[in-house]
Amino acid sequence: MKEINTGLESRFFTPHNGGLNTADVNPDQCPSSLSGSLSNTPATDRSGTKEMPIPHIAVNREKNELKWYVVLFDKPNQELKFKRTVQADVEHTKNILEVYCPTRVVKEYHKGNNGAKAVKPSNGKNAGLPYREKPLFTGADFVYASYQGLSFYLKEYYPSGSIQLKRKSTANMKSEPLTVPEDQMSKFMNFNDNMIDYVVKLNKPFKDYAFNKKEGMPNDTVKIVDGVLAGLTGYFTKIAGNRGMVFNVTNPYGGEPLTFAVPNIWDFHVVRLHNAESDKQTIVSAKARGVDLLIGLLQSCGYGDSIIKSEFDILLNKLANGISLQKAVEDLVCQRKAILDHSIKQNNGANQKEESFNTNKKDTPTTPAKETRLQLTKCLAKRTLDITEDDKQLIFYLGSYVREFPRYVQENWRQFYLRPFLTPTSGVVIPEGNDYVIVSHSDFKEVIKRVAIGEDVYHPSNGKEEVRRSFYYAHVGIKRQNKDYILFTNWDKFLGAYFATDGMERVKLLKSLKKEDDTRKSQEAFCKYAGELYNVLKGQSLPLVATQDFSLNARTNINVLSITIPNLVLSTGEELEDSIEIKEALECLVNTGVKICKQINSSTHLAVWRDYLTTVWLHE
Repeated sequence: MKEINTGLESRFFTPHNGGLNTADVNPDQCPSSLSGSLSNTPATDRSGTKEMPIPHIAVNREKNELKWYVVLFDKPNQELKFKRTVQADVEHTKNILEVYCPTRVVKEYHKGNNGAKAVKPSNGKNAGLPYREKPLFTGADFVYASYQGLSFYLKEYYPSGSIQLKRKSTANMKSEPLTVPEDQMSKFMNFNDNMIDYVVKLNKPFKDYAFNKKEGMPNDTVKIVDGVLAGLTGYFTKIAGNRGMVFNVTNPYGGEPLTFAVPNIWDFHVVRLHNAESDKQTIVSAKARGVDLLIGLLQSCGYGDSIIKSEFDILLNKLANGISLQKAVEDLVCQRKAILDHSIKQNNGANQKEESFNTNKKDTPTTPAKETRLQLTKCLAKRTLDITEDDKQLIFYLGSYVREFPRYVQENWRQFYLRPFLTPTSGVVIPEGNDYVIVSHSDFKEVIKRVAIGEDVYHPSNGKEEVRRSFYYAHVGIKRQNKDYILFTNWDKFLGAYFATDGMERVKLLKSLKKEDDTRKSQEAFCKYAGELYNVLKGQSLPLVATQDFSLNARTNINVLSITIPNLVLSTGEELEDSIEIKEALECLVNTGVKICKQINSSTHLAVWRDYLTTVWLHE
C-alpha cells in the first residue's frame, strides 16, 4: 500500500482489557522505562548524518499490554521480509508474538521476446505454477506485541520500519501509536486466511454497488448460507459480465471498508434478504400498494361492487391532476351535498315541475341514492383524516405516476372486487379481539385475515441483520357453487403468466431436478427454488390447485389458487366462517400461499416470477 490512511477515529482504538502483562520484559532487550529511554535519548535519522529528538509518545508505561500495532516500511518489498526476519530472530523478539502480513495469490505474467504476455512460473511453494503470493497491503504489516518490545526491536534491528501513529486532531495533542482492536483484527484474519482465495478485491467503495443504474433499481441484497463463505452478506450484481456478490470487510486501518466480490456466486447456496433501507420489491410494489390502499378505503366505507370502480376513477382523476386525496374527497362532499339539496328543493316544488324534473332525470340517481352516496363520501372524508403520512405519500406517488402513465390502472387492474392475496392494509377495520373480518360482495364473501410473516432483513448502513415480523392481510374469497364451497385467492397476473407458457417453457418450469443438474441450467425450475408452488402446479398439493379463469362474477374471470369443499352442509344457524371445514381450508390456503411467496421472494433465481409476485404480495 503506497499510502496508509492514519485518519482513524478514536472508536477504532478502544483498549484491549484482556491484554497480557509484560512486566517481566528482559531489561537488556527492552528498556523498563519508556520515559527514561526514548524521551530523553536522541536518535539518529535513517541517513546517519544527524541526531533527531524522539517525539513524546503517550502509551501505558506500566502494564505494557500486548496489542496489535501497524508497522510501516520506508523501503519496498519489506512486508514478507520483516515477517521472516522476526520469525528467525528468536533471541531479540521475545515480546513480539506475531507478525501478520495478509497476502493474496495472484497470477503472474511477463512479456516474451515477441512482446506478447506469457505466464511466468513462480518459485517457492508454487514452483512451476503461474501463481505468486503477494501482500494484500503494500508497505505495512500488523504486529501483535508490547509497545516497548516492538519499538526497541525496530530501532535496534530493523530501522526501515516504524510504528504508525494516530493522526493528531490538534497541534498540541500528544502522538499515540495506532492500535487495532483485537476482535476487529481477529475477524479480518479469519476472512483473509479462509476466504481470500474465493474472492476478488475491488477498488470502488461498497456503496457504489448498491444501485443498478441501468435498471434504475437497487441491487438485491443476498447472503451466502453454506460453504467457506457462509454468513457473508452483500449486493447481487454483475462482475465482469457474470452474476456475483459484492461485500465489504472492516478495514483494519480504519476508514472506508475493503470491498470484495465473489465472482463464482452460483457455486454457493445464496438467499435473498429484504433490504430495510432500499429494496427492489418495495419500490416496484409502491404503485400497486397505492391502488390497493384506495380500494381498501372505499370498501371500508361501504362502497359496493356496483359503484366502487366509478368512485375510484373519479378520485384517481383528481389525484392525477395534483389534488390531494383529502381535498378531492372534501370537494366531492360539497358537490354531492349541493346536488342533493337541489334535488330536495325540486321534489318540494310544484307537481308540474316535479313531474318535469323526474321526466328529464330518468337516468340519474334517485334522491335516496344521492343521499346514500353523500353519506359514503362523508365516511371516506373521515377515513382520509386517519391515514398515516406514509400512506398519504403513497397516494400522492400514485397520482404522479398516473399523470405520466394514464393507462397504468386500466392495464394492471382487471377488477376491483377481490384485492391481491397479501396486502399491507386491511381496508375494512378488523374488530378488536379478532384476527379477521368478513366483507360481503354481490357474488361471494371475502375473509380479510391478519397474518404475521417473519423475514430476514438487512440494514446496509450498519451491516446488521435481523428477523423482522410484519403483519399483512390475506384476502380469501368464499363462493358457493351448487352444493360445493370454493375458497380462492387472487393470483391473477402471476398465474396468468404461468398458464401462458407452453411446450418446453412449461417443461423447464416443472422439471424434476436431479442432483447432478447444473445450477445455471435450472435457474427457472420451480422444483428447486419454489417447492410449494411446484407441488401445487403438479397437483401434488391437493386439495389446493391453480385454477384458470375462475368465475368471480358474471362479468369477471380471474386466475386463482383455490380449494373446493364438496357437499358442505351448514348446521342450522351456523355462519359460513364458523364451519370447521371452512376454517381448515382457509388456513391451508393462506399458509401455503405465504410459503410460496416467501420461497420466491428469498430466491436469487426466478427473477421473472419475483416481478409477477409484486402483484400478489404487495410488499412494504
